[in-house]
Amino acid sequence: RTSENFIVDINAPLDGVLGSLEFDGATKRNKPNLNPGDLVYTRVSEYSKFIGAKLSCLNSGYSAKNALGELKNGMIVYGLRGREK
Repeated sequence: RTSENFIVDINAPLDGVLGSLEFDGATKRNKPNLNPGDLVYTRVSEYSKFIGAKLSCLNSGYSAKNALGELKNGMIVYGLRGREK
């Protein structure tokens, strides 16, 4: 975590970078309070093979209720590739 960004492990060769203002309703005075180990439901807004993924929790254009952001009581489930139905 830096003052303006969160470094996110996205299980890829390079980490993702999530800006502290990339949350619905976030301002310079009202930033999300994420701690190491917290789960975040986010989307990749930009990607470069040199600098990695830029992440965002802004869900503009999809619905008025933003489902992206910190997951409360969430968990990670890993699956085997090629076995999805």
